[in-house]
Amino acid sequence: MEWNEPIRQKGFEKKLNRVCEINEPKTWPHGNRKQGAFLIPFMEDPVHLGIVTRQDKTLLSSAIFFPGGDAITSNPRTTMLEQASQFMGVDPKSIQVTGYLGLYPFPNADYDAHIFVGWTQPMEEWKLDPEMVDKAYKIPFEYFMEKYTSPS
Repeated sequence: MEWNEPIRQKGFEKKLNRVCEINEPKTWPHGNRKQGAFLIPFMEDPVHLGIVTRQDKTLLSSAIFFPGGDAITSNPRTTMLEQASQFMGVDPKSIQVTGYLGLYPFPNADYDAHIFVGWTQPMEEWKLDPEMVDKAYKIPFEYFMEKYTSPS
């Protein structure tokens, strides 16, 4: 897939791989907490992140999310691929998973989120599901690097 080749040549993907865990779970961990899997989608050159707001009219409908959702398959990766591809309206095979960032618990929500990172085609090529997604936003990754990196 050619949309992210310039980024790979700059070594960004190598840096991203260093922050990812090698051992992603092959099944859902046992427990009473609800679980889901989400994708932090990287795209384009310069690098951008994609986020969405949900269409449903729940308490969290105005909050921003990374594409993904509740556990619906036998493991976190396939759930993330299925749910994220539905949110973004892309073929799951077009999502290039770079790595697994880990399990992030939300204590107040009794929810555990498995977080993956990967490459997708540009947001302009997403076919958002209007039943699931209200809006999608593309944020330059450089913004996060400037805002959340300590000065040298």
